Amino acid sequence: MTLDEFREAFERFRAAATADAIAAREPMRASAELTALYQKFDSEERALAQTVLSEWADSDDAGVRWSARDLIRAFRVVTAIESLQRSAARLSGSRDAPARYEVLAIQRLLKELGAD
Repeated sequence: MTLDEFREAFERFRAAATADAIAAREPMRASAELTALYQKFDSEERALAQTVLSEWADSDDAGVRWSARDLIRAFRVVTAIESLQRSAARLSGSRDAPARYEVLAIQRLLKELGAD
């Protein structure tokens, strides 16, 4: 499977899991489904997933960023550190209150991952 094919399938899975969670009024369901999927990946799929998670970490969509941070934290995806740093820098320029809290969450995650 190519990176593009994997990215498309992973994004479709995330969108479907999120829609199911919203419909069921169980906001953590999507996180649980993504975690279960990631646990099933073999080493090649995990490498592809880590690339996609790094992309998601700096997405324009806050929900996508949250999903990325959740999986990055759960599976200690240190390859996403640079993307997380970019996202924090971009969001720190925002006057939006939620963005400021998100920057704090990213900074905590970076610390957990051992980033300077």
